[in-house]
Amino acid sequence: MTHMTEAPAAAVDDPCPLTDWFTLQGWMPWPFQKAAWQAFGEGHSGLIRVATGSGKTYAAYGGPLA
Repeated sequence: MTHMTEAPAAAVDDPCPLTDWFTLQGWMPWPFQKAAWQAFGEGHSGLIRVATGSGKTYAAYGGPLA
């Protein structure tokens, strides 16, 4: 099973407030989550397709929350 703590490190100057929340949880967001948040912020919509337990809910809710 893959855990979110295995995600690549975030950029040092990451402007996304969700990255800070993830850090407080001891996690790092996956690149697909950050891409989904950015796409939402740019007014796009789409489909998130990754394996169960990979963080789709955080990807989908993150954009509107940010």
